[in-house]
Amino acid sequence: MIRSGRRRARTRARWAMAAVVALVLPAALLVAAGGIPARRAAPPPAAPAAPPPAPAPPAPAAPAPAPWSSALLGTAPGPSAPPAAPAAPAARRDPRAGVAIPGHRLLYADPGPDLDRVAALGAGWVRFDAAWSEIEVARGTFDWSRLDRGVDAARARGLDVLLILGSTAIWARPPGTAWNHGPATAPQRAGFAAFATMAVQRYRGRVGHWEIWNEPNLPVAWSPAPDPDAYAALLAETYRAIHAADPDAVVLSGGTGGGATGVPTLDWYRALYDRGLRDACDAVAVHPYPDAPAPDSGEMATAREVRALMDANGDGATTLWGTETGAPTGGRPSIGESAQADLLPDLYALWTGEIPGTGPLLYYTLRDFGGADREGHFGLLRADGTRKPAYDSFRSRG
Repeated sequence: MIRSGRRRARTRARWAMAAVVALVLPAALLVAAGGIPARRAAPPPAAPAAPPPAPAPPAPAAPAPAPWSSALLGTAPGPSAPPAAPAAPAARRDPRAGVAIPGHRLLYADPGPDLDRVAALGAGWVRFDAAWSEIEVARGTFDWSRLDRGVDAARARGLDVLLILGSTAIWARPPGTAWNHGPATAPQRAGFAAFATMAVQRYRGRVGHWEIWNEPNLPVAWSPAPDPDAYAALLAETYRAIHAADPDAVVLSGGTGGGATGVPTLDWYRALYDRGLRDACDAVAVHPYPDAPAPDSGEMATAREVRALMDANGDGATTLWGTETGAPTGGRPSIGESAQADLLPDLYALWTGEIPGTGPLLYYTLRDFGGADREGHFGLLRADGTRKPAYDSFRSRG
């Protein structure tokens, strides 16, 4: 779908207006405005009153939730949320800041306590999963109850929601393959796009931003191996399906991860632009994790190169989102809690002040999961719910 200059001009005008609103209106009106303009669409409106969704048909027992977010691959869901951290005064919503929480950590218990903490941080955004493999366990049988609860709880707290569409339903993938099997055939892509259509229709007016897959450039998230051709085809088909269901929706490419395996982020996006990315998403996403404790390093430094690549491909008006960033305070390698607290505002300042054309930056994650592996220690809170210094550092972002 070719975008007209007029639509791009409207997007730039909306962004300018959003900036004025953020400077002059009180916090309550900023919450109502919500959202970050992307290439095609205005931010989603505040959730309208709606009748309860129709009850879903009886579903088989749900399988163990897929470890879908990058810092949880291989980790089983944990117990219910610990007692809430001490209450803090309400903070002004920041439309450039957010928190990413894995769906199976947020949605398989009461999401309220964790979302209360996110709201108290002054975050404008929360990101979690809409996992195909967990919602359509049997073909044609859907259980939206957990996702309904998470979306409604987030919106009730004034948070804008970014949902990740991902993970392949067990009935749609080859026998013996896992949730991270990448849709690579026409029937698999059609099934995924149909699921995306149903999700967008269900949450239109409550959710307006959709990220297609999580870290598709890494083999732990797209098996059997990352495939730019397969992902580009999936993104294009899903993009068309989402915009047919909601013309104002904002579709993000899947945020890319770094590391020693997979396709490097810059090479991945070069391949996607060669395959028509400019007409298959409304915003580009990366995961700008630094090589801590240096802020302008690792994937954060790569984000600058992705921004330059976007500009070189005529995509200068398209927004670059950082849908995960952070640093662990346990496992190896890691940094101390004080260093994590010092790093966080530096990442925010880099993203919002030095890299042009950026949208929100979302911190991964709210709460530690524990264990020996570093992946369980990215939280702003410890596993017992007590605050790390980074919690207050995020809250001040200064």
